Amino acid sequence: MKTTPTLMYENALAERYGLGYVAGLDEAGRGALAGPVVAAAVILPPDAETTLRGVNDSKQLTAVTRETLFDRIIATAIAYGVGAATAQEIDAEGILPATRLAMMRALA
Repeated sequence: MKTTPTLMYENALAERYGLGYVAGLDEAGRGALAGPVVAAAVILPPDAETTLRGVNDSKQLTAVTRETLFDRIIATAIAYGVGAATAQEIDAEGILPATRLAMMRALA
């Protein structure tokens, strides 16, 4: 069953802890046999659900839709960042530490 994404949890966390911003964070590439792991972080305004109607899990969207929505997300975002860990870092540290490294770089 396909669900519509909301900012319910992010807005609840911001209110509960008095946070000004909550970043959403995700990675791509953990299942690959070679190459980097890449992470992205985005901070959206509380009313972004209206502006970003149609945004959903990237695996549920076509490539054309993802490209179109990317521009809307970037235009709506308060801030965003992308980070990566190289294949060499994955080999040296393992996939989980490398994923965390990519996420920290995205947040930075």
